[in-house]
Amino acid sequence: MLNSRFPAVIRPSRTELPIGFYLSSFIIMLFSAMFYYFIISSAANQLNLWQFLPGIFITLTALLMGYAFGKRCAASKGKKEIKLYREFIQHLHRSYTEEDAYTILFNHLKKLPLDLKIFLYYIDDPDTGKWTTLTNSDNPACTAKPGECPLYKTGGCYKVADIQNTPHCHHLSPEKGGGSCFCINISGKEHIKSLLQIYSPNKNAFDPETMATLNAYIEITRLLVNNRRCFHLLNKKVHTDKLTGLYNRYFLDQFLENQIDASTLSGQPLSIIFIDIDNFKQVNDMYGHHAGDHLLSCFSDIVVKCLRKSDAMVRYGGDEFIIILPGTGATEAKIIVERIKNAINSTEIPEFEGIRLPNITCSFGISSYPDTAQRADELIRQADKALYMAKHNGSNNSCVYAGSYEH
Repeated sequence: MLNSRFPAVIRPSRTELPIGFYLSSFIIMLFSAMFYYFIISSAANQLNLWQFLPGIFITLTALLMGYAFGKRCAASKGKKEIKLYREFIQHLHRSYTEEDAYTILFNHLKKLPLDLKIFLYYIDDPDTGKWTTLTNSDNPACTAKPGECPLYKTGGCYKVADIQNTPHCHHLSPEKGGGSCFCINISGKEHIKSLLQIYSPNKNAFDPETMATLNAYIEITRLLVNNRRCFHLLNKKVHTDKLTGLYNRYFLDQFLENQIDASTLSGQPLSIIFIDIDNFKQVNDMYGHHAGDHLLSCFSDIVVKCLRKSDAMVRYGGDEFIIILPGTGATEAKIIVERIKNAINSTEIPEFEGIRLPNITCSFGISSYPDTAQRADELIRQADKALYMAKHNGSNNSCVYAGSYEH
């Protein structure tokens, strides 16, 4: 199940396999030499065939041991690469800004068992166009400033297998003399704000397997970066709820679709929490709608303080709210619900125009992708059903949707 959650390229690299097979070959040749020595000795002393069996047995045993050792090396390498990729995805999902995502990508590329010099450039101030550089080397492979790079204008990627003997970009530093280089625009053609340059002192270092591994990291970063950009653009351009300052349903539709795309690619779960304030109508009827608006605003402030930077809270309508939790399964979502409950129960609503408002409770419905839902509308519908069940069981309750997938 673990491998099915990661791109096929995250597999044992070929650099680990020869260790086991070289050792096995050495052992086989050693014992084969012993075996042939037995043959010669047998011929000289006219020994019978039964005396060859120990040598045959030893040779076959050495062959099996060498093969098993090679397979064990491959399995160990595969587990390490999957663990590194899992950690990368988890950290990336917790990133809040584009800058966070670039830093996480850079730090994890450095951990790969490859002899690479990495230079990652990104614009951290769109107004001034100032570039920030992340690198593990003092000697860049390129003499051009990021804004002068052809990829900054055209997007795409560029690869040179042999700098010394192959025509290449004139910006590559002549001091390198040899080796290979790979450059790519991370953020996409429409919004070029970051460039990744990787240099290797070895020729033909960027073979299909190495490129597949690098692309596995780059593609998920690109999707998350564009998702974060969408998040902040919508935050500025799309109208938020005037009363609470939360996002509205227009934002929910776009953002939830993007989060499902990101979760599909990364294999990470996604959960939402549907919240309804218990007996809110009674507050409006008893104290008036302005007091009810005051309560909604205070309630929103309480809940937002319980969330992570990567989470998003939406006012769905009236006294109903939805929280989107990237990289979060149903179990962790329930823990967040309990944290919100405790915060609401322990926080007194401030007075409104000298009127003391009653303490409130809420009902919560939870649904998760891909456990039960496959689409955004399905995720919301299932959370709504879970909310209905929670309210059916009484105030201040929560419920996780556990029904089967509905066509």
